Formats: sequence, structure tokens, C-alpha cells
Amino acid sequence: MPVQTSYPGVYVQELPSSVHTIVGVSTSIAMFIGRTIQGPVDEPIECLSYSDYVRVFTADTSYSDMALQVQQFFLNGGNQCYVLRIVNAATATYANAILQSVNNVTALVLVANSPGQSGNMLQCVVDYKTANPESTFNLTVYTYTINASGQQVIGTSEYWPALTMNPGSPKFAITYLNQQSNLVNAPTTQTLIAGINGYSRSGKAVALADLLTMLTGSQYNLMVSINGGSARQVSLYFAYPAGTTAAQIGTQIGSQLQGAFPGVTFTVDCSQTTSDGNFFVIIELTSVGAYDINIGPALTNDLAKVMLFGVNQGGIEKSGFADSRPAPTGVVFNPTNPNLNTFTGYAGSVIQTMQVNGLPSTAAPTWIANTATLIYYGPNTPADYDGVRENWALMAAALSSAGINWIGQVWGSRLAILPSSGSGNIIGTLKTAGTDIGTMFTSNVSYYNFGISANQGFQLASTSLGADGNAPSSTDYANAFQLIDNAVDLFNLMILAKDNTTGTGANAPTNLAALWGPASAFCQQRRALLLVDPPDTPDTSTVAPWVTSGASGSQIAQNATNLAKGVNALRKGLVNDHSALYFPRVLLNQNNLSYPLAPSGTLAGIMSRIDSSRGVWKAPAGIEANLLGVSGLEVQFTDAQNGVMNPAGINVLRVFPDGIVSWGARTLDGDDSFQSQWKYIPVRRTAMYIEESLYRGLKWVVFEPNAEPLWSQIRLNVGSFMQQMFIQGAFAGTTKATAYFVACDSTTTTQNDVDLGIVNIIVGFAPLLPAEFVILSIQQMAGQIQV
Repeated sequence: MPVQTSYPGVYVQELPSSVHTIVGVSTSIAMFIGRTIQGPVDEPIECLSYSDYVRVFTADTSYSDMALQVQQFFLNGGNQCYVLRIVNAATATYANAILQSVNNVTALVLVANSPGQSGNMLQCVVDYKTANPESTFNLTVYTYTINASGQQVIGTSEYWPALTMNPGSPKFAITYLNQQSNLVNAPTTQTLIAGINGYSRSGKAVALADLLTMLTGSQYNLMVSINGGSARQVSLYFAYPAGTTAAQIGTQIGSQLQGAFPGVTFTVDCSQTTSDGNFFVIIELTSVGAYDINIGPALTNDLAKVMLFGVNQGGIEKSGFADSRPAPTGVVFNPTNPNLNTFTGYAGSVIQTMQVNGLPSTAAPTWIANTATLIYYGPNTPADYDGVRENWALMAAALSSAGINWIGQVWGSRLAILPSSGSGNIIGTLKTAGTDIGTMFTSNVSYYNFGISANQGFQLASTSLGADGNAPSSTDYANAFQLIDNAVDLFNLMILAKDNTTGTGANAPTNLAALWGPASAFCQQRRALLLVDPPDTPDTSTVAPWVTSGASGSQIAQNATNLAKGVNALRKGLVNDHSALYFPRVLLNQNNLSYPLAPSGTLAGIMSRIDSSRGVWKAPAGIEANLLGVSGLEVQFTDAQNGVMNPAGINVLRVFPDGIVSWGARTLDGDDSFQSQWKYIPVRRTAMYIEESLYRGLKWVVFEPNAEPLWSQIRLNVGSFMQQMFIQGAFAGTTKATAYFVACDSTTTTQNDVDLGIVNIIVGFAPLLPAEFVILSIQQMAGQIQV
């Protein structure tokens, strides 16, 4: 637009550039599809190294050679790939674990993130060792294996601290796990336990007379918050008459809280407990219908520190959703009001012995805790619940140093007795001599196991064991292609890992021959190349079996001819110019044994290596294309046998003195009789590179005015991209005119095209054809004749 001028002078205006740089896309991102023993299903996982793959899918090859092919891809120069695990959707099942609350109500259902038997090797641990042990919980989920010695070895582990069962919390376990965990998810359809009234209990017991003196003699205050809302300072001062009872104190405190929070109903329990004939009062504040009440130090005349109100001051605060939590694993003290009051009332008692049973052992372990003297109320001396934690610490230390399979931890006002070894759903039990506090502890499984088959502790029987199911069907592969189309922006090479199980009937592996056609059509749609692995046997009605290891020389020669004929059976239904076949299989050294592996992963890595060093227009073949990490080939062919297969479009792998190399660069459209312009892999891949780069780089053209100014910009930008490739040596021809052209003008886009909203761009290039046949003409020189 013209600059609006108002005064004499110089005006500066920035104009938009007509240059829209076209950036070349990546050319060697591989897509692996197949079965694995574990890992996410129907979710393409990006891997930038083989260790990335192993971390998610493991190195297991029980179902397919996917792990070995991915390993070969990276070993031979690959940099980036996607791995898509597929299963038979109709028969695979997910392992789960159903965790109950201490009230024997289902609290949390956890389901393995991926189907299969690997889900049965999941365990989880629940503990309450959090900043607020009476409201939140920690969850540890991990995979495990059993080593050769029969010991459990932990693999991948996840730790999720301070979860809650409050749906309104950002750490609500179900939502949080579904968004964060890679191992499990929690069905959102599970029924939650309704919230109840939360409370805040003082951590100190005082004599009734002393409490009356405090509340009438000073303007004592509490800072109170309801359901995480803003805190308000509440004065508890009141002129109590002589003879006021603990219950009357509670009623008055509730009334004052009600005045500060008009919309909330409070109840206050001033419970009296006795020790040595003296009465002491413990205050518990409950917000009826509001679920949570939290107390902190007041700004002035603070009662929280005096009476130990609030978690940070030594009190106990229980969320209204606390009972919805899964029960903690191990043996844990249950600090309910009766338990805690009874426990603190043991004046002068000594826990002489504590016996913990449950883990496999030859004898019941016993530990002595004479140092843990539970004296809380001396004569006429008020004590506090905070002392419970101090004494628990003494007992935990004694337990942890006893040299048995249990350790002790302190979780607020709880003593937790946890297994330090062992596995499975072993339930620990606790017994004590002298003063028996064993009945105050909750005994649960050592670990929650997925896929269990019987009720035990606070874990319900699994409704579903993890099962791998039958081999994926052609429908599962078709669904995989659709999923990739939606989820993956770009890939260039596709490898289908063969299912190497030996099932029969409904569990028979899907014949890859039936998949090559749909896979190649999908690759054509996405401008990618399908690397085809030959079947173990061809169509025996027309050709003899493929060459296998151990064949004699004459068999190899005969089968070279058979291969050239049999490849036509593979071409049925394929998009040949988007497919390539390599043969034979490579041999890997596995535990000093030769293991035959389809070569597609290896060749995908070589293509990536050559692309990086030379460009996509360089054929991924020749001495430079040596195969790394392989010990040999299943069959070795001679030049003559190679000469039979190469014209048929079979890329032969060869053993030469200087290494094992790829000695072919043809697509399956490369049979000499086809006379296809897409005969060679580098030509096909160069065209796909140009197409994909221009497809992405010209999106700015959409909705621009369709006239000469636009056409000239297109010629400029596309021409710049093609010129850069020409400089890099991507085309035949010594000049720009003989190497490429870009046409976009009134001759390519007619007025009718303009009326239809169409702009036509024609790009041509002179491809570099690989020198397959190097012909040397040698002539001897005769002795020169002197004239």
C-alpha cells in the first residue's frame, strides 16, 4: 500500500519479499510395522537410536525380527525411524490390577497401557509417605523380569508422587496417570467413592482446665482454609463460664468458624482421653459437606503452633477423599481416632518384641525394640501426637537394622513396615508381645500385581489377564496404514516385519505376500518406498522353491533362474515403482550361531547413510554401500547368477573381498522389458524428494491471486530450489537448461484454469542414472614403426 504522507521528508516502507524459501525434506525416515512383545499399540513411536527402541519395545524377538531390523537400520547409518506395534485387535487383551481402599471398596483400577502377556509383568506399590500422609498417596509402577537365578529384576519404573482421588485436584490420579504414564492408564468409567467430610485434628492433647485458660485468656486465632480456597483468620476467643465442658467448647468453636465461613457447616469434636486419672482434650474440626479443611499459623496470637494444628505443625489433616485412596502396600499403622487415642494412652508401656511374618523365610523374623518406650503422658503432664512420630522413628530404626527382610518408615503418624526383598502378593502380618498393637495395623500385599488370579489383601482378582492374542490380520495392517496417515507427518521408507511365530488356523501369521500390495499403494500415496522381503517360498505352481542356505552350486544356479521368474509373482498387486526387492537374507552372529534376517532394515540404514554423504540421487549400491554388522549372506551368488536376477529387478547382495555390499539399485519396476522411467531407485527417490519438498514449500500459493505476479514468484522459488540441487550435482546436464526447467505461466495455466482456481506448475529434471555396466575396451599397442 502507498505510504500516507503528511509532511515533506523521507518516508521508509518495508515491502514483503517475494522469496519463499523451499526447504528440502528428509529422505530416509523409516517406518517399521509389526509385532513386538510389548510397547504401545497403534501409536507410532519415534526412535532416534536403537536404545530408544529397546527402552519401549525391548530387544525380544519372540514374535518378529523387528528388533534386529531396527538395530540393523541404525547400525548401517539410519538416524530416525518410527515403530508401530500392531496386534490382533479382536484377540489381544490387557492385564489390569484392581486396588481396594482400606474400606474394601474398589478405589483404583489400573490397566496396562499395552496388551499382551508383558502386562502381567507389571507391579505397583502404594505408599502414603507424602507431605500430607492422610490425604495423598504415592504410586510406583514398574515392569519386572525374572533372571536366570529366579530373582526379580526391575525394568522400566515410574514414580508418581502426591496423587489424590479428588476429581477437582490437578493431581487427580485417574486424569494424571492417563496423561503422564507410559505403563498404565486408569479407565475414566470406573466408579469413584463419594467424598466425605474432611477434618483437621490437633496434634496435642491438653488438660481441660488449661484449654479453658488458653481460650479465655488470649485472643487465640487460627488461619483456616476450606477446599483449598483463600485462608481466613478466625478468632477462638470466648468468655467461657466456670464448669464449661469439652463438648460445650466444641460447640462454641464451631459457631465461631461458622461466622467466618457462612456457607459451611462445622462440627467440632473435643474428645477427652484419660491418662493416670487425668482428662485431656483433643480438638478435631470438621467441615460438613465441604470435604477438606486446612489450618495454618495465624498472623497474630497463633493457636496452631500451640495446639499443633495443621500438617506442618504436627497435626493430622484428612481429606474428604482420603478413604478413596488405594490401601498402602505392606503393613501400616492405621491412625484412626480410636487407634491413635488408644495408642497414645499406653502410659509407660514398652513394646518388647515385634514379629513380622509374610516373606518366605525359614524362621519368623523377630526384632527387639526396648528403646521404643511409648510414654506419652506423664503424671499431670499433657503430651502430643507429635510424639507418636518420634517413637515411630525409634521403632523404624530398630526394624531396619534387624537384618531381616523388612524395613521401617515413618509416614506422619503412621509406622510402615515394608518388604525389602521378595516379590508377589505376599501379605505381611504383625504381632507384638507385651502391649499388643498388632491389631492397629493394616496388612496388605507386598506389591500389587497385574493379572493375578485370586483375591488377596486389598487387591481384587484381575478381570483380565494380558494375552498376546492371534497374529495380526490384514485388517489390522490396513488400520495401521490409516493410523500412520493420521499420526505421522513424514516417512520415506517402509519395512514390514514378518511374524515369525508358528501358529496354525486362526493364529497363523498373516502372509506378507497379501500385504505388499496395500502397503505399496499406501507408500505411493505418501511418496515413500516399500522395501519388500521375498517370501520363504514362492508360488510353487510356477517356479521351484527359493534358494536357501545349504544349497549346492547347481541348485543355486538353477534357483537364480527361478528367482528371476518367481519375482513376477511378487509383483501381483504391487505399485512396482514404489517397491524394491533385495536378496538374499543376511546372516547375523547370534550367540555364535548364524541367524538369517530379512535385509530390508539393513538396506534402509544404507540408504540413510548414502543420502547423508552423497544425496538421495546417489544409488544406495556399490562398494560404498557395504553392509555393517552382518557376518555373511544366506546364499552367495556368482556374477553370472547375478546377471540373471538383476535384469528382472532383483537387487542382489554380494560378498566381495572387500566386504558385503548391495549390488543392485532397481525398483520392482526395473525389469528391462518394462522400459519404465522409474527403473532405478535413486531416480524414483529423487522424484519423490522433489515432489514432497515442493508440495510442502508451495502451500503459501493457496488463495493467492492467480495471475502473472504469482506465477513469476513460483518460478523464482521453485527455480531456486532446483538450482540448489543442480549445484549439488543432483541432475545430469552441464548447464541449467540441460539439467532442469520450471514452467508456470499462461501456457501452463489457461484462462479456464484460472476460472477454476487452478495454477499449473511443470517441473522437469534430467535424472542421474547409475552406471550399472562399466565397459572397458583395452587395446594392445604394437611396436611403433619408424618411417
